[in-house]
Amino acid sequence: VLRSNPFGAVNVPLQQLLADRFGVPAIVDHDACFGAGAEAADGAAADVTHFIYFSVNTTTHADDHNALAAYGSALFLQGRIYRGAFYGAGELSAPLEPAPMDLTDAHLAALTDADGAMPAPLIELAERIGRAVAPMINLVDVQMVVLAGTVQIVNRRFIAAVQAAVTERLVAIPGRAVRVVRSAWEPEAPARGAAIGVFDHLIAEGQLFDDRPAAAPRLTSTDSALLA
Repeated sequence: VLRSNPFGAVNVPLQQLLADRFGVPAIVDHDACFGAGAEAADGAAADVTHFIYFSVNTTTHADDHNALAAYGSALFLQGRIYRGAFYGAGELSAPLEPAPMDLTDAHLAALTDADGAMPAPLIELAERIGRAVAPMINLVDVQMVVLAGTVQIVNRRFIAAVQAAVTERLVAIPGRAVRVVRSAWEPEAPARGAAIGVFDHLIAEGQLFDDRPAAAPRLTSTDSALLA
C-alpha cells in the first residue's frame, strides 16, 4: 500500500503481511483494477482490448441522504491493466472528477431499473460523467467505457445519456466508435476480479498444480469443472 488516507498508512507491505498471516498467496490491488479484470475476463469488455472501467460509488450520511462518495477508474490497454510508472494510473483528481451531488433513494432505484425514469438529477449526473470520461478517452483512445460502482447502473436511458455526453465531446477520428455499457458483474466485479487475479498469480508462480509438500492445495474435480 503506497498510501491510505483513511488509515494514515504509507508504504505498508500489505501483500506480504497477509500472505504471512494466513499462510496463503495474496494479491493487493485497487478495487477498480480488480473490477476491470473481471469485465475483461468474461464480462462486458471481454471482446475489446482497450477500455476504461469507471466506478460511481455512493455513501449514506448520518441524516440518511445519499451522496456520490467517490469516483474511480481503471485503464485496460492493449489487453492488460495499465497501472502507470508509479501505480497511479486511473486515479482521478478533483479537476477530473464529476462534481459531487446528492441523490435520493428514488434516484438510486431509478439507476437500478432498466426502464427507470430520468429525473433532472440523473440527467445532470450523466452529463457530469460524460464530461469527465470524454477527455480520458481522447487521451488514451479506448473502445469502450464500462459503468460500474456500488450502485448497479442498468437504466438504459441513463446509459444512453452518458453515451451522448461522451460522443459529443470526442475528437473526430474516422471509424472510431466508443461504446458506453453497463457492468456485467457489479457490484461484485471487484471481488470476482480479485478471485481471477489469485488464480492468475498461482498459475504464473507454478503453484496451482504443484503437488510438492507445502504447495497450494490442488484443485478438486468441482473446481476444475468451474475453471473449464
